Amino acid sequence: MKKFAVFVMFFVSMFLFANLTIITEPSAMVYWNGALIDVVPLDGVLELENLDYPGTLKIVKPGYAPYETLVSTDTILKVKLSLPSYIEVTSDPENVDVIVNGNFLGTSPDVFEVSSGELLLTFEKEGYISKKFKITLLPSQIKKIHVTLTKNVKLKLISNDVIEATIDGKYIKLPTTVEVLPGKHVLKLYGKDYIKTVQEIEVPAVEEYEYNVDETVYVNLYVYGYPENANVILNNISKTSPAIFKVIPGIYDIKIESDGFKTLKEKINVTTSSNTFMYNLSKNLISSVNNSLTVFFDGYISKDNLVPKRLYFTKVVGDNKEWFGFTDGSIEEIPKSFSVIFTKDGYIEYKGVRYNSPVILNVNYDDTVKVVSNGKEESVIVKENKILDDPKSCAVNIYSKQVFDVKINGKFIGRTPIYLLSLPEGGYRMEFLKNGITIYEKNVEIKQGILNEIYGGD
Repeated sequence: MKKFAVFVMFFVSMFLFANLTIITEPSAMVYWNGALIDVVPLDGVLELENLDYPGTLKIVKPGYAPYETLVSTDTILKVKLSLPSYIEVTSDPENVDVIVNGNFLGTSPDVFEVSSGELLLTFEKEGYISKKFKITLLPSQIKKIHVTLTKNVKLKLISNDVIEATIDGKYIKLPTTVEVLPGKHVLKLYGKDYIKTVQEIEVPAVEEYEYNVDETVYVNLYVYGYPENANVILNNISKTSPAIFKVIPGIYDIKIESDGFKTLKEKINVTTSSNTFMYNLSKNLISSVNNSLTVFFDGYISKDNLVPKRLYFTKVVGDNKEWFGFTDGSIEEIPKSFSVIFTKDGYIEYKGVRYNSPVILNVNYDDTVKVVSNGKEESVIVKENKILDDPKSCAVNIYSKQVFDVKINGKFIGRTPIYLLSLPEGGYRMEFLKNGITIYEKNVEIKQGILNEIYGGD
């Protein structure tokens, strides 16, 4: 029982009074965080108390390689000091900094004492590319090392194809390896329609650096089919078929539309090889028109009794009456309603439904509409067609037989047909464009009290 009590007291005392115990060569000097704190006694055991952790422990004894480690807590360390090894360093140029395992030892040429085992050697000199490599030394081994530092980086330009190019204005043929100084360099490609004909390369200060040349080229996509002269839209770029698009290989949304035909929408994969896309549009539904009436669809008189079914701004003339509004192209007789165009700021209300400006309503004879504009409210009895506008908001429709982009006084407005555009009274310059090119332009005078109908591009 007494023996057990003594053992417990010894264990508790070891726990309460723990310290760092070092077992190593006698007379070795012990450093803690760079400061000499003690010398190992002749029995080879040194106990250290009250150390601030973590800390760097270093053990040094003449004739042996220094030992260094990071210690985070009280423990027992058995350190076997090894005999030193040596590296004899020569270099081209001379006076190169020699760094071993992150510690600066001196400059070349010289012989340096190092520890045995695996070492990371670094050689540096201002204005030159540093060099790093690992070696493994046995105790007492002496190793001769000659290092050549250069000012240039071996830049490896990687490409799949043979490409004629220049680097900083000097002709080369890719793929190749060239020597350059660290920093920014300009690579130019020739021979094909490359997306990046000019590529800037930032070369770091290393011995070798690899750069993968961007060899992506534009490819031509040829679009054709039935009917011709269809409107082809590829990623918001519009052309008339047959059309050629210069694009980057990838996935694209294509849309093809033509009056009287169903619109085609697809995703297509454009590759680096030859690309064609052939379409065959289906005919659309047909609306019928009474030939005894004079009918205008989107500003143009209808000469056929069958037209594609779609949305039209329609004007019908007959029986001493004129009617206008939106239809799908089916006109059997002149509508009995009357047309009210409202373009003032505000809204118009008919049969309990409110319509914001600009709007066109078809109203029964003798019905009342409520007009609210500029803070004023009035009731209007409809007995004829009416244009409810003012000098600041005149009603304008813009038509063309082909689809055109429209600019007014140099500002893009939209794509024809354009309905119920509100413009102040006065003169304007109209431009009709296709693929960014002005096809037709004219000066127009916008007036109050009428539906101003502008035609262009035909």
